[in-house]
Amino acid sequence: KVCSCPGLGRSPDHVSAALTGMMTHLEIFEEYSKDRAEALKNYYSYARDKDIYLSFTLVNPQGDRSKTPSEHIKNEFHTLGVLEEKPQGIIVRGAKMLGTAAILAEEVVVGVFNPLKEGVDDKYAVSFALPLNTKGIKILSRKSYEIGSNKFDSPLSHQFDENDAVVYFDDVFVPWERVFIYKNTEMCRQQFLATGADVLMDVQGMARYAVKLHFLTGLAHQLTEATGVNEIPAVRESLAELACCATNIEGLFRGLINNPDRHNEYYIPNRSQLYACQVLLQSTYPKVIENIRKLSGGGVIMLPSSYIDLANPEIRDLIEKTQYSTLLAPIERVKLLKLVWDAIGSEFASRHTQYEMFYSGAPFIALSRVYEKYDWDFAKSMSKGILDSIDVS
Repeated sequence: KVCSCPGLGRSPDHVSAALTGMMTHLEIFEEYSKDRAEALKNYYSYARDKDIYLSFTLVNPQGDRSKTPSEHIKNEFHTLGVLEEKPQGIIVRGAKMLGTAAILAEEVVVGVFNPLKEGVDDKYAVSFALPLNTKGIKILSRKSYEIGSNKFDSPLSHQFDENDAVVYFDDVFVPWERVFIYKNTEMCRQQFLATGADVLMDVQGMARYAVKLHFLTGLAHQLTEATGVNEIPAVRESLAELACCATNIEGLFRGLINNPDRHNEYYIPNRSQLYACQVLLQSTYPKVIENIRKLSGGGVIMLPSSYIDLANPEIRDLIEKTQYSTLLAPIERVKLLKLVWDAIGSEFASRHTQYEMFYSGAPFIALSRVYEKYDWDFAKSMSKGILDSIDVS
C-alpha cells in the first residue's frame, strides 16, 4: 500500500471540511438570507450524500495587487464578478484561483478571501458551487509534473501531483439554488472567518502537515544511514532538529483537537491556537527542506538520468560501480536518492515548499490573525498584577 502523506496538499476531505465548517454556523447565513442559507444547507446535503470531490477557488487572480477588483478599470472582469442577474440565477464572468486539484475534482466551491470594499466591490462578492463541467467553465492548469514521469525517477510527482489551476468563468450561469452569497462583501468574510470553515479545513491541513514532517524526517534518516554519516554528532543534531519539528507539530495538532471550543452542538478547535500553529507551519517547512538539502549534498544531483539506463547492460554496470553504499545495493541507493530529490528539489518539491509557505495566506496575514485572536488581557493581567502590587507611597 502506498502512503499519500508526502504528496497531497489538498486531498478530497479538505474542501469537505470547509463546507462542514460553514454548516456549524448556519445561523450566520440565516441572519444574512434565509434563501441563501437554504441553498447552502441543501448543497451540503447533496455533496455529503453523493460524496462529491470538491475543489475551491477563493483567491482573486494576481493583477495589480495594490488595487481591489473594481479599481482594475481596463479589465473589469479580471476577477470573477456578477455580469447579470436573471430570475433563475446569475451570470458570472472572470477568473479565480488557486483551483488545487480542479482537473481531478467533480465540482468547485467559489468564494472570496481577498479584501473587498463595501459598496464598491459588491459585484465581486459572491459565493457559489458548480460542477466543473458546467458550460463556460474553463480550467487553465499549470504544467503537470506527472506527465512524462515514471515511478522510479519521480516516485512522488508521478503519483501525487494535484495540479493547481486558474478557473475562468466565461459567462457562466449559476442557478439561485447554488448561490450562497450574493453581492455582500461582509458576508464573504464571515463565510470563513466567522464560521468553522477555516478552522476545520486548516485542522485537516495540519494533520496532513504533521504526517508529512514525519515522512521527511524518516527519509532524512534513511539518507544519512545510506551515506554512512548518521552517527556523526553534527548529523545527529540535524536529525534531532527534524525530529523536534515533526514532534512539535504533531503535539500542536493533538492539542488542537483535544482542546476544542463548543458552538451549539458542535466542538470546534480553538481558532486562536490554530492561527498560532499556522504561523509556525509557514516558517518551519522551508527550514526542514534546507536541513535535508544540507544532509543530501551532491548525491541527489549525481544520479542516473532515467530508469531506461538500467536496461542498458553497459550503463547499468557503471551505475552499480559508482552508486556505492555500505548499507544498500546500488540500485536501491539510486531509488532512495531519487525519492529524496523528488521530496526536496524537483519542480514538484519546489511547488510544495511554495505551497506550505503560503498555505494560510501571506505570512503577514497569518500573523495579523494571531494578533487579533490572542488573549492580550489575560497575558497582560500577570504583569499588571505585579505592577499593581508595588507601593511607591
